[in-house]
Amino acid sequence: MKKFKFLALAIFAVVALTISSCSPDDTPAEPSFTVTEVNYTISGAASDAELNAKITIKNTSDIEVTLYWIRQNVTIPSGWATAICDHNLCYPENIGEHDLILTAGQEIELKGVFYPNNVDGTGSYDLLIYDTVDRANTEATYSFSATARP
Repeated sequence: MKKFKFLALAIFAVVALTISSCSPDDTPAEPSFTVTEVNYTISGAASDAELNAKITIKNTSDIEVTLYWIRQNVTIPSGWATAICDHNLCYPENIGEHDLILTAGQEIELKGVFYPNNVDGTGSYDLLIYDTVDRANTEATYSFSATARP
């Protein structure tokens, strides 16, 4: 009988511990973000110093989120250059990918910059963005393009 009471108490303790460890209050919030279009496609004069395509990214969660971006499929006229600019820095062509940390509720503008350098033409590139915690469910591609007129 003593063994049965001990076993029953042990089972009760394990069940109680399992239930308390699954409490909804202990579950961390899932990081999430939204991207809204500001201006994906831009045009200007070839003599403009830069042409800026823009999107707005917002961390819609109540925790810090780490996003990652990758610049892909860059097609620009000879003589042009590009950059990706976030709220901290501008990353030139030799930096094709980088992380982007947003605090809870933070909203920033991300610029896809084209430097036409007095050369007319049209250029484009894609920007792949995802949450590092859940790439499979958050990965999205945004296409920037610019036209520089003579």
